[in-house]
Amino acid sequence: LEADAGMALSLFTALHHFHCKYDRVLTNGMYSHVVDALAKGNLDQISKADALLRQFISLYILHHANASEENNYPLVVEELDPSQNKSSAPIISLAPPNRIEWNENDTHHFPNQIRITGVLRGYAWQSDPEGAESLLRLMVALSLSGSLSGGNNTRRMFCPNEVGFATVIDAYSRVADGSNATRVLEMMKKRSFSTGACLDDTMTKGRPVVNGANVVAYNAAISAWARCAKATPQSKMSQTSISSSRAAAENAESLLREMWSEHETWSKTKNYHKHPKTIVLPDVVTYSTVISAYATCLDQPYGMKRAKEVLVELEGLAAQEYNESQSTKNVEQSTNTFIGKGGSRNSHGFQPNTTVYNTVLQAYANSGDALSAEAILRSMISLHSSTLEGGGGGPYKHVHPNTRTFNVVLNAWSKRGGRDCGTKAKEILDRFEKMSSDGDGKSRPDVISYNTVLAAWSKSASVGASTYLEREEGQETSCVVGKSAAYEALKLLDRIEQQCMRDHKGVVKPDVIS
Repeated sequence: LEADAGMALSLFTALHHFHCKYDRVLTNGMYSHVVDALAKGNLDQISKADALLRQFISLYILHHANASEENNYPLVVEELDPSQNKSSAPIISLAPPNRIEWNENDTHHFPNQIRITGVLRGYAWQSDPEGAESLLRLMVALSLSGSLSGGNNTRRMFCPNEVGFATVIDAYSRVADGSNATRVLEMMKKRSFSTGACLDDTMTKGRPVVNGANVVAYNAAISAWARCAKATPQSKMSQTSISSSRAAAENAESLLREMWSEHETWSKTKNYHKHPKTIVLPDVVTYSTVISAYATCLDQPYGMKRAKEVLVELEGLAAQEYNESQSTKNVEQSTNTFIGKGGSRNSHGFQPNTTVYNTVLQAYANSGDALSAEAILRSMISLHSSTLEGGGGGPYKHVHPNTRTFNVVLNAWSKRGGRDCGTKAKEILDRFEKMSSDGDGKSRPDVISYNTVLAAWSKSASVGASTYLEREEGQETSCVVGKSAAYEALKLLDRIEQQCMRDHKGVVKPDVIS
């Protein structure tokens, strides 16, 4: 894409030189194509797209200005000045032409909301939220400007929609800036649907301000706080950082609770607006992001406790949603409550998936809590079995323990060490292999699975005698340790080798780690 963008700019530059000499060479189609191509390139190319886009908009406004307006053209909007580009990348050096050829029937290649949003999205993908927000403010300024000819139709073509706002929020999310993501979300919530500018109660003639945000924008802001909460290898375990991490996770949940409050309020409002009733209804993405925020925050075990509680809440909502959708008596109620997919809700509604459980499971494993990690695995297996018994449907049909699920639990036991880690790892591997042999293609042990069990046996081999009886709650548990554990490791390695020799297409091949 960068090469294509570079070629497009080279061709446009050549045409620009001809245009300066002969006039009327450049067209609106040429401007739109080079802007679109550059918007998909690197940050330097996106910045050039921004500068050319501002030229393009200026030319459009000048083309449609009447004689009395033309003298005031430089004052149309300050944001059209290329210096308003907030990106750190250098801007293009091509001087804007006085005019270009316009094909009035080719409105698709006009400088409009879609084209501006394309450049804005490029900034977001390159993690440059300031550049993205500067274009959002440009659209708002153009929509508000009283200097544009063509009246409301011209101003409407620049009005930012929910995609533009949500993309800027996502840009801040990508750089883990929860404060600015929330600030833009507030702008979106209070926006005018005709200009994108913030409204107050005096501008809505007594009616409440309609929440202009949607579930995608809320989810992006929640994701920003989740990234703020996440512990990184560079995180310092000071009291300040722990408090900040916890606060970020709680901010993520606060936005989730706000969505429920806004949804309840909007559901009771008279239907005078086309805004869908489910526009801010949370979904599985909302909940999974909040779960991730708590599961990965620095304040543990508080974070894991809240992550598990939010997961249980999600499971309950999934069951409620499914039961209501299956009840013919409550079809109308369920449609108003859950089934409507307005506002780009995830098509799965509240149905949790494997990723949600893996997040919690991974957090338990990272904290060294192998027992809790295994408990999550067993819960996933139980939900999956129930789904299969019910014909493959139900609220938990997307919950399916996969290779990563098993490997994380195996690794948790291996890292824990101790007398029973080899025995526990073997039990989990046996269950894993049984699921695979039963035709469950999504769950198949790989070389990491077997190497992890071998590592667990090696740790058990370093403990005491050949067997060990452990008494817990009145029951004796036999653990294989010492020389017997070493033999178990050799037997497993031999089995992997034999399996590899029998099945030349086998996924598992022992390596130097084995």
